[in-house]
Amino acid sequence: MQDAYVDTTFLGRRLTGTPEVRSGVVATANWRRPFGAGDWDLRVSPDLVIGDKLRRGTFSGELRRTGIDGWNWIIAPELELLDDRSFDLERREVRSSLLARTRRGLGWNGENSLEFRAGGEVLDLLSANDAFLLAHRNAQVGITFERTSLTSFDLRVEQRTQVRTFPDSTARNHFEPQLFVSASRDFAGNQSLGMQLGANWRTTFTPQESSRDRYLNWTGQLDWTLYAGPNYTFSLGAEEEWMQFASPDSTLDFDYAVHRVQGRARRQWGGTFSAALGGKGEWLQAPWNPLERYWEAATTLEFESLTDGAWYVLTPSVLWRQYEAESKGEGFDLQPAHSDFTGLEIFLMLEQAIPGGVRLRGTGVGRVEWHRDSADDARSLYFSLDVRRLF
Repeated sequence: MQDAYVDTTFLGRRLTGTPEVRSGVVATANWRRPFGAGDWDLRVSPDLVIGDKLRRGTFSGELRRTGIDGWNWIIAPELELLDDRSFDLERREVRSSLLARTRRGLGWNGENSLEFRAGGEVLDLLSANDAFLLAHRNAQVGITFERTSLTSFDLRVEQRTQVRTFPDSTARNHFEPQLFVSASRDFAGNQSLGMQLGANWRTTFTPQESSRDRYLNWTGQLDWTLYAGPNYTFSLGAEEEWMQFASPDSTLDFDYAVHRVQGRARRQWGGTFSAALGGKGEWLQAPWNPLERYWEAATTLEFESLTDGAWYVLTPSVLWRQYEAESKGEGFDLQPAHSDFTGLEIFLMLEQAIPGGVRLRGTGVGRVEWHRDSADDARSLYFSLDVRRLF
C-alpha cells in the first residue's frame, strides 16, 4: 500500500503491486588503525550491494583525535552512490555528507560534558522517474550538555538547527530548530523514573500556502519501573505527541494528538528465562479530520531466553482498533476510508552461536489484520538474517 502525499484530495491510499523478489550480493568491510601514540584513530568502512535491481556503494570513515586540552574531536565523511530500479523505479543519485563533533568533559571526574556539532549533506539526482524525489542541500549545527552521574541522576539537553534547501523546489526550503531533553533518576536500585521531551519547529524561508513544512511538533514520554525483589519487575509508561500546522485543513495537514499508555509485569526464572504480560492503549484525536480518530488496545506476551550461546525473544500481540467514523467514499467524501480491525502480530529476535566461531542473528515481524471491510484486510512480513564469522 502506498500513500500519495500530494496537495490534492483526489489521490489516496492505493495498492501498488504484488511483492517483488530481488537478489544480490552484499559485502562489508571495517578497517581501523590507531596512530600518533594512540591519540589519533582512523576507521574506514566500505559497503557494497550489487543486485539485479539495486546497486549501492557506500564509503564512510571516521577520524578521532583525543587529549587536546580535554577536547575530543571526530570528523566523519560519507559518500554513497545509488542505482535503484525496484518496483519500476528509476532512481540514480549521489549523496555526500560530512559531520564534525567536538566534546569536552567538565568537572573533576568528567561526569558532565559539552559537545558541539556541525555538518552538511548534499544529494544530487542523476535521474529519477518520480517527480516527488528532490535533490537537496542540508546543513546542521547543534550543542549538547550531558550529565552522566556516578550516583543516581542523569540529564541530557540537546539543541539542533537544521537548514534544508531544494534546488528544484524553492518552495520547500525551510529551517527546523529542534530541542530534546531527557532525564532519569534511580532510587536506591528499587525504582527508576525516566522522562523525555522533544520539540520541532519547522518554517519555510518564504510564505507558502501549503502547511507541509510549517508546523510545530511536541513529544513527551514518562516511564516508571519498580524492581520488586530479584524476580519481579513492574513498569508503567505514558507517551504524548502533538502536531500543529500553521494552516490546518481536514484532509492532509490536519492537527492531531496521540495519547499512549502501557504497563507490563515481568517474572524472571534463574537468570536465563523470563516472561512478561503487558497491555497498552492508544487514542488519536484529530479535530479537523474525524475519519482519522481511533481507539486502539493491545495485549502482549513476551518470552525471553538468554544463555551463554543463544538469545531469543518472542513477542506475540493481539490488538484491536476502532475508528470513530467510517467513510464510504461517496459524494464529496473522497478521503480513503478506514475500517475497524482485529490484528495479530508476532515479533521474533534471535542470536545463536554456531560451532566454528559462527554466529547467526535474525529479526522478524509478521502481522495480520482482519478488517470489518474485508477489502482492507492486510498481511505483512519483514525479516532479516545475518551470519557472521567471529575472529
